[in-house]
Amino acid sequence: MVLGALLGFALAGTAQTPPVSISYSQGSFIIRSGREMEVVPAKLETHQAPKAVAFRRNKTYAVWDSRGLTIRVGSVAKSFRLPELAVSPRLSSREQILETLKLVEAGKRTKEASALSGGKRLGNWAYFLARWDDTSGKPWLEALARVSLIESKPAWRLVGKFEGVSLGRGSIDDRLYTRAGSLVVVERLGEAWGEASYSPTLGAFGFRPMGKGLEAFMPQAEGRGLFVERTGYGSQIGGEADGGSGSRHELIETHAKIEFVDTRRPIFAILGGRELRNAETGAAYVLPEGAGVRRCRRGVIVWSPVANPTHAEVLEPERWSVLATWTQAARLAGVPIGRN
Repeated sequence: MVLGALLGFALAGTAQTPPVSISYSQGSFIIRSGREMEVVPAKLETHQAPKAVAFRRNKTYAVWDSRGLTIRVGSVAKSFRLPELAVSPRLSSREQILETLKLVEAGKRTKEASALSGGKRLGNWAYFLARWDDTSGKPWLEALARVSLIESKPAWRLVGKFEGVSLGRGSIDDRLYTRAGSLVVVERLGEAWGEASYSPTLGAFGFRPMGKGLEAFMPQAEGRGLFVERTGYGSQIGGEADGGSGSRHELIETHAKIEFVDTRRPIFAILGGRELRNAETGAAYVLPEGAGVRRCRRGVIVWSPVANPTHAEVLEPERWSVLATWTQAARLAGVPIGRN
């Protein structure tokens, strides 16, 4: 009686986990398990920068777009490129200003702000972290400005600058966030990196060091993110950091390049382009050359070649066991696709 009950329970548990299959059609993988179906595009997503960052209160708008900073009240609008800030003594030393003027004359820098590293609203103020890049694309100055959304004749005001330089890239980025009434941004300061902050209440800037040799940072949520650092002995370290508490958790150290798949848990990383690593269990999977990797409900889907797939596998993430396989040959032959 007991054996029969246990056997019946085991069979019932097995029935609740239907096999997984995978197929490919019109640029997407279709993963099925029982009545569940998931469509995963084979084309890897690329970051699309927004065309504008805008804040509004009634008829007052503060906008950053291709014109720079634009303030509009009703039908009256005026745009600003903030050239005076490039040589402002509030932001740069005399020596730095003279160097900027020299490089502007040589055509290597411009006085006009070239980009936005982030924008946020706090109360009735719109904040903009403007950035100046040189002709090689390297940032050399950032400045925090704000616009009142309640004044009858609003104008931009210089707040100051954070101690370092953010990781902002492109014409418009989203590196600025808020916490407990303050503006916060991850920045590099020389070889150090950490969380820079500005408190409107105190009118003060601050910086909390988090590490050294930052190569990349992927925000997870406000104040937390995944980091990749380079060491002084040729390796890379990947881990999690929490700017709110100042804590960090190192997950991986390797001499290969670390690239996190995304920011979700469990954390997956690609090492040197050829190894898929579960950063929490340590399980490793050798990737085909030129493979694409993307998270799915069952774990991870790996396919190759990335642009025109001929082979794909669904892997469970604990130990990278293969749940299902698809090959182009099977599709062309008309045989069933997907295996356990």
